[in-house]
Amino acid sequence: DGTRRISYIILTDRKVWGTNTAKALILEGKEVRDTLNVNYFVIDDCAGAPENPNEGPYPYFSEERKSLGTIRKGQVKKIEVPLKNIGYQTLLIHKAESDSPAVSIAVPEEEIESKETVTLTITVDGALLPAGEYQSQVNVITNSKPVPVAGLRIYGTVTD
Repeated sequence: DGTRRISYIILTDRKVWGTNTAKALILEGKEVRDTLNVNYFVIDDCAGAPENPNEGPYPYFSEERKSLGTIRKGQVKKIEVPLKNIGYQTLLIHKAESDSPAVSIAVPEEEIESKETVTLTITVDGALLPAGEYQSQVNVITNSKPVPVAGLRIYGTVTD
């Protein structure tokens, strides 16, 4: 039926936490028959981190969704979003990323002490977005065992 099973192991380090793509070669004998892109997501295994949120680091967005409001095509819009460590150990931010090339995230500090808050600056480039309703996922990859990926949905309307 043409179906094949592919097994793979990706060895990586901290520099590639978050979303990544690897290219796989599909061989027939010794000939390359085709290529395949494999998307994968790398998180901290949090080895040694407490599972109890009352003991370890714990990232917290006060909102699950943040409105951009209306953005004109070609406009660059910035919003600020607080991220708090409500846990009891230092929270490490390994990476902040979005599923959209129109979105970039600036993280002021990689370490957030217990009960401290930092402000993430999210920049949206309207030139890269089609007109209409818009949504994007922002993920912050951390060392928190209960919440290794803190997510926030941003949304708005793009006008011509």
